[in-house]
Amino acid sequence: MVSIARSGWAGVVLCVAAAACSSTPSGAPISDACGSLFDALSARDQRCSQATSDFSAENRETYVRDCLLRTKAAGSGYGAPFVDGCAKAVSAERTACPSLDDLPACVAPRGTLADGAACMFSTQCSGGFCRGLEAKVGGCGVCASLLPRGAACTGSGTESCDRGLLCLGGKCAAPAPEGQACTVAGSTEECAAGLYCAGTTCAKLPARGEACSLLCAASLVCVGTCIDAVGLGGTCTERNECGPSLACVGGKCSAPTISGPSGVCGTPSTRCDKGLECVFGESDAKCEPFVAENGACTTSGPPCKPFLACTNGTCTYADPSRCK
Repeated sequence: MVSIARSGWAGVVLCVAAAACSSTPSGAPISDACGSLFDALSARDQRCSQATSDFSAENRETYVRDCLLRTKAAGSGYGAPFVDGCAKAVSAERTACPSLDDLPACVAPRGTLADGAACMFSTQCSGGFCRGLEAKVGGCGVCASLLPRGAACTGSGTESCDRGLLCLGGKCAAPAPEGQACTVAGSTEECAAGLYCAGTTCAKLPARGEACSLLCAASLVCVGTCIDAVGLGGTCTERNECGPSLACVGGKCSAPTISGPSGVCGTPSTRCDKGLECVFGESDAKCEPFVAENGACTTSGPPCKPFLACTNGTCTYADPSRCK
C-alpha cells in the first residue's frame, strides 16, 4: 500500500485519456473526484495551519491533470474508487488533523505491474515500490517489492521497507514501543507515534506543564515546559511560543511578512506570496516565481510549479506513458 502524496479540475471537465474519464463509484467523472480531493486537501491545510502553497487555488488545474495521469498509469492502483474515497475521508475530518498515512481510505491499493516492469509511480507496482525515482523525479524507475520485517536495508532510498516499518540498524523493523531502546536522542523517527527518543529509550512526548528540551505532545510548544501555543497578537519572548504560521516579532505573535518577487524570505517572520518559492542562494534567500509548464528548470534554480516535475531541463507533467 502506498500513501497519497501530491496528486489534481479547473472548472471544466478534463479528460486526458479514456481511463481518466472513467467514473467513480457514485457515477461522477474521475476529474470531479480529483477536484474534490484537491478542495478537501486545501481546506485541510487551512484548518490545520499548514504553511503550504501546494493546495492554493492557482494550483488546482495542475493538480487535477497530474491526478488524472496517475489514474491512467499502466497497472495503477490509484484509480477512481481510491480518489473518490480519499476525498470523502479527508472531507469528513472536520476538526482533527491526522496524517494522510493514518487515513486508510488515503492509502492507495498496490498496482498490478510485476517487479522489473518500468514505472513512474509506486502505485503502479504489485510489490509497492518504484525503484530508481529518488534521483530523477518525473523520470522512470523499475518496479520492486517493499522489504518485509527483518529484511536487510540501507535507508539509502534505493529500497524501501513495507508500510509501517522503518530501516533501523540495517533491518526493516516496526517503530519502537515505549520503553524500548533507541539511538537518535530527541528524535521521533525511531519510536512509535506519540513517542520520542528520550536519551536512549522511547518515551511519551511531554504533556502540558511537563519539562521539555525541544519536543512536546501535539499542539503544544516547548519553552522549557510544554505550553499551549500562543495565538495571533499574544505576548511572546524570543523563544518560539507562537502557533503554526506565526512568528514572535516585537514581543507579539504576528503573521509573517509576505514578500513579493525578489523579496527577502527564509526567516520565521517572512513568507513568500502565492505563486512564489523561497530560493536559497550562497548568501541570501529570495522569493522567485515557480517555473510554469514547458519552462526551463535546473536543480539549483526556482522549482517547477507544484505538481510539475523538472524532467530533462523542462517543467512537465510526470507522464507515466513515457515509461516503457
